[in-house]
This record gives sequence, C-alpha cells and structure tokens, in this order.
Amino acid sequence: MNQQSLSYCQLSELNQVIKYEQVTDMGFSYQVQFSFPQILLWEGDQFAYMEDLRVNDCVIAGTRSEADDLIMNRVKDIFTWEHRKAYDGITPVIQNPK
Repeated sequence: MNQQSLSYCQLSELNQVIKYEQVTDMGFSYQVQFSFPQILLWEGDQFAYMEDLRVNDCVIAGTRSEADDLIMNRVKDIFTWEHRKAYDGITPVIQNPK
C-alpha cells in the first residue's frame, strides 16, 4: 500500500499549491484548467493536503492576466470559506487537536 504523507501550506501562500493543467488560447479568450489541493486538516492558518487529492476547475477570460486573477480570487474565496467553516464548527474537515 502506498502511504503518502500530508503536506502543509499557509493560507497566505495559497498561490504556491495551484497547478496550471492546461492553458488554451482560443483567439478571443483564454481557457485555463487548473487544480488545487483538497483540504484535509486545518491547523491554525495552515492547512494539510495530499498531493494526489486535488480539485479540478476551469476559468475563461479575455486575457491570460485576467484568467490568473480569476483563479486566485476563486481559490482564495474557497479556502477562506473553508477556513471559516472549520473554526465555526460547521465543516467535516478535521481540526488538529493540540
């Protein structure tokens, strides 16, 4: 059985775990497929994840820069909401008891 360890990332460094899977220049717009890790554990403002458990998403924008901004805003919103849910006690994501 392959055991993969947890990786950790600060919420403020979220851009480091976003992966661009495919960028398509459609002439009049850009389609960007990307992935980000599924949160497995919160420990303060840092989250734990496994590299193999990723969420895939896609944005379409007029420019590549606009697409990058959309991606960052979307992922930041998701992770901020998940962080809040964890600390409000309304999420199945486990908090590391210390």
